[in-house]
Formats: sequence, structure tokens, C-alpha cells
Amino acid sequence: MDITIDFFRIEDYRKLGELTKRSFLLNAWHIDAHLPRPLGGEVFFQTVATKALHENSNSCLVARFRQQPVGYIIYGVDTQIGRQLGVSAATIILFCVDESFQGKAIGERLLDRACILLGSRGVRLLTVGTDANNLPALTVYQRNGFVTRLNWATWRLYPGFHRSPVAAPFRVEPWSGDEAVFDLCRLIDRPLSWFRDKRLSSSGLAEFRRSLAKLLAQHISDRRSMALVAKAGGFFRERIVGMLVWEEDGSVEKYYNTKEMDKRIYRVTDILVDRPSRGQGVASQLLSAFCDMAASRSHCIEAWVAMDDWASINVVSKCSFRPVHMATVLHRWLQA
Repeated sequence: MDITIDFFRIEDYRKLGELTKRSFLLNAWHIDAHLPRPLGGEVFFQTVATKALHENSNSCLVARFRQQPVGYIIYGVDTQIGRQLGVSAATIILFCVDESFQGKAIGERLLDRACILLGSRGVRLLTVGTDANNLPALTVYQRNGFVTRLNWATWRLYPGFHRSPVAAPFRVEPWSGDEAVFDLCRLIDRPLSWFRDKRLSSSGLAEFRRSLAKLLAQHISDRRSMALVAKAGGFFRERIVGMLVWEEDGSVEKYYNTKEMDKRIYRVTDILVDRPSRGQGVASQLLSAFCDMAASRSHCIEAWVAMDDWASINVVSKCSFRPVHMATVLHRWLQA
């Protein structure tokens, strides 16, 4: 088959848009039965693919059959993350091949070309995330040296879900500006796939965590992220023992709101509990309190949880969240 591979052209945009909407129907917005299914591919295209194409058009390889796009791969070099980790790193942002052209090694050719280009730029570590049930993509990655570092799931709570009461021994309230919460930011562990790669240096990972903690603290301080805090009584005064951080996903909300409905989509990004207070129900009470506050005015509340993080799974399950989507993160080292 006469397949050529070259870089993105502006006239490719419409064709790639159609291909994206057909190809990414396993995403968390399409397969969730509580949301209008026809919107799933459109939401993914408008919120993820459009941004990726605009921001990385010079890092988009397109496979063509008779001059028509039948697949593409978009990648980006993570300059800041690489500086913190001490290793040049890149991410595959989007990667797909038209279903009617799958099984013809087009995906492997795109991936191989991307790896060669990235390797020539000194990139050593390439990462990618994909749907856990996207077997064609997982097969291509695993055949080409990628190793699974993390499996995680999107968990959601909808207003109509029955929720059992959660014990409330702590006082939970919105963050009022007390800078003591910033000390909890050091416990951030959101990007677990990085922390689980043994080839990354411990000093690089420590620097990476410090930068993430600093960024989280800045987002809370600037109110780009909102926070609830849990307080426990002390000998002289209450102390902060836990914090829940959340954001509103306005980029997705507009696709589900109508003239008759105006609701929010919230994403819980972090639940951080100081080590001496773990195992006492702090996380469950924080999440339950947030749901009490937000569930009635939301389309859904979302949390991302690693599938082997049993403590967090216990917390979201206790608060009646249900898994709606699973994904896999893989790493490949391009150079020794």
C-alpha cells in the first residue's frame, strides 16, 4: 500500500477532525451512559484535539493514502518536566489510524518516525496515555518497547446517586487563606507514572515533586484551584490535617448546558492528608463534605484514581462514586 508520511498541512484540519471524532469514541465523555453519547466524540475533538492541533501543528505527522489523511500522531517535548527530572522527556498527545486502514502497520510507521525525530532532538523518555480497552493502540505500543507504568480510572458521582452518610469527627470548611495548608502540598502524588519509573533518578523525582507542590500551592493561592480543609482539635488550637482540591471544567460544561440547565462539572484533583492523621477517615469526610456542597448543582463530580491505590478507591467508593472509564500510561526509553 502506497502510504506516505509527512508533516501536518493546514488543509488537513477538517479531515483530521473527522478522523478524530470517529476514532476517540472510547473516551470518558463518550462511554458514560449518564451523558448524551452523540456528544462524546465532538467533546473530545473540541476540548482536546483542537487544542493539540493548534499548539503542536509543527509536531504532527500525518499518514496519507492517495494524498488523503488516514492517520496522525501529535507529540510534544516536555521541556519544563524534563528540566526538573533531569532527563529530556516527551509525550504522545494524540495518535490514531482510520479503522479501515488498521492492521497495515501504518500506526507502527507513524510511531517509529516520531521516535526517530524525538531521538534526534535528544529526547530519552517518551510517555503516552491511552484507553485501557483500546487493544489496537496497546498492541502497537507494547510491540514497540513501551512498558505500562500505571492503570487508572475516572470515577464520577452524579446528583441522583444514593450516598450513605460518612462519619464526621473533623471540622471541614472552605480554605480561608491559612498558609498552613501549603505544607500539605508536599504530599502531592498525582503523576504516579513518573514516580514508578525506576530509571528516573530519586533526586530528579524529588525536584519534580517540589515543583508540583509549589505549583499546586500557587494555584490555590491564586484561586485557580479551590480547596476544603479538615481541622482537628489540638492542645492550644485546631490544626489542619487534610485538604481537598478541586477545579471546575468549563471547557466541557458548555456542551451539556442548555437554556433550561446550567450546571457545573467539578474535578477533584488532590486529597492530601498528613501522615499522622491517615486511616482516621479524613479523606472520606473531605470528599463527602465536598459532595454535599457541590452535587446538587453539578452535572457530575469527577476523580481520577490509580487502580492499585486501594486507599483512594475505598474513599471514592464510600462516597458512592462509580468508575466510568479506564486508561493506561506507558513509558518508552528511546536511548540508553
